[in-house]
Amino acid sequence: MQIFNISKNNNCDSRLTEITSSIKNNELKILASRKIGSSQANGGNFVYL
Repeated sequence: MQIFNISKNNNCDSRLTEITSSIKNNELKILASRKIGSSQANGGNFVYL
């Protein structure tokens, strides 16, 4: 687990945006892999992104 020191500085907002977009991208990849997995016929090879 990464802990970020969020303080009042100029760098803060861009770093938070970067973290947030990274989390969103990971969530999208998980959703996509679930969709691919659930659309496979009877235990085909699942794709995890």
